[in-house]
Amino acid sequence: MALPNLKNGFKARAAAVGLTAAVALTPLVGTFAQDANGLQGAAVQNATYEATPVIYENIADAGLAATEYALENDAIGIIIGYGPYDGAPPPEAFGKRFQEEIAKLGEESQYFIGIIPAEGYAVTFGFGRTTEGPMAPRDAAQNLQEIVDIKRFEREMFASLGPRESFASLEANNVE
Repeated sequence: MALPNLKNGFKARAAAVGLTAAVALTPLVGTFAQDANGLQGAAVQNATYEATPVIYENIADAGLAATEYALENDAIGIIIGYGPYDGAPPPEAFGKRFQEEIAKLGEESQYFIGIIPAEGYAVTFGFGRTTEGPMAPRDAAQNLQEIVDIKRFEREMFASLGPRESFASLEANNVE
């Protein structure tokens, strides 16, 4: 069946990407870099967030959840790869802040946190059928307008495919 191959392929890519990104990234000290408009972002550590989301055991599961969300909602799934370390800002603060900034740019989003095997953070954006990342949180913060533009491009390019179906609904219908 094609769907399990897609899932297994995504898990393998996500695990490799998560490990590579985690090893390559230096932990973020707690602030966003200046965004594309030159405005200084507020400290991530001071960001407020409402409810603690599920933290997936691995980045692959978070990626699958983000992909399903993006497909079902024609939105952006924010995948926060998180390798805990002493003094680390909570990953929910990153997710909430990215979600707020994307909303300011006119798009809906939701964040999904997955554990990565090394200390630090990595951010990937899922659009349903494509992804962008992983990248350091500062790079992600500086490129949010581009991320939104990619989502809009994807929406235009894949519009002919019709209604978006989730992995769950494809499995339920035994689609290959």
